Amino acid sequence: QTFNFSNVHLAVTGGTHIIVPTPKIEMFVIQQCVQATGQWLGDIIHLDGVHQVVQLVPRFGAQMPPGMTCDNCLETGQEFYINIFADKEVFHAVLS
Repeated sequence: QTFNFSNVHLAVTGGTHIIVPTPKIEMFVIQQCVQATGQWLGDIIHLDGVHQVVQLVPRFGAQMPPGMTCDNCLETGQEFYINIFADKEVFHAVLS
């Protein structure tokens, strides 16, 4: 699956728009990339192209969608938080 950073939270620095973490929880939001047909975009990457593994936390409103579990949340969710607090390497990699 392919994800992009959400542009929901933007800041302007020196005339440049930058993506910033969600206020209050300080986590970035990502969205699944979807084709016009509704199918997910994805790609096969080489393992040496992986720089950091991250923990994704499903983003939903006041209630979790019916039927969503820890086993199917990547298939049922559309937006996710990147949990930068999972370990210090992720924290420094995302915020530096």
